[in-house]
Amino acid sequence: MNIAPIVNPRIHIEVFEDGTDLKFTAETCEEPKIELKNYKEEVKKVTAKGRIVVPGKEEKKVGLDEILNAILMTAEIIIPKILIEQETNRLLSQLLDELKKLGVSLDQYLLSRGKTAEQLRAEYDERAEKDLKLEFLLRKVADEEKITVEQKDVEDALNSIKDEKQKQEIAKNPYLLASVIRQQKTLDFISKI
Repeated sequence: MNIAPIVNPRIHIEVFEDGTDLKFTAETCEEPKIELKNYKEEVKKVTAKGRIVVPGKEEKKVGLDEILNAILMTAEIIIPKILIEQETNRLLSQLLDELKKLGVSLDQYLLSRGKTAEQLRAEYDERAEKDLKLEFLLRKVADEEKITVEQKDVEDALNSIKDEKQKQEIAKNPYLLASVIRQQKTLDFISKI
C-alpha cells in the first residue's frame, strides 16, 4: 500500500508484553482531495453583487471574506479528522498560553464566556476545520493557476521589514516566507477574478 502521509503517525500500542510481538495501530492521513469546481463563476457572482450601484447609496464593497466563503461553499473538500484535532489542539494551546500571560485560568475564561470546555472545543474544532479548508483550497488554486514565488519576491519581502532583528528571524525560514507570499499572491489573484 502506497501512502503519502502529511502528518506524523499517531501510535497506539495494543499489546506490549515480554515474549510476544508488539501490536500497535498507526493513524495518519494524506493530503485531502480537493475539487474546486466552478469557483471562478461563484467569485464572479459575489463580486458582481458589489458592482450594483443604487443611486443615492454608497457602492457596496465586497470583502475578501465573502469571496472566500463563496469558494468554500462551492469546492468539495473533506479534511481528515486527525488534522482537525491537531489544529484544534494547537489553537487551544495558543489560547491557554495567552490566558496564562494574562493571569486568567481556563475556568475563569469559560465562566466569563458562559461556555463549557466541550463547547469551547467544538467552537475551536469548527474554526480549525474552516482554517484548514481555506489553506488547502488556496494551495490548490495556486497550483492550478501556476502561482509561483521567485527569489526576488522573497528578497523584496525581507527588504520591506524595517526591524533588523525581525528580518533576521524571518530570513531563517525562507520556505515559510515563500509560502506566505504565495498565499498572498493567490488571495490577490482571487480578488481580481
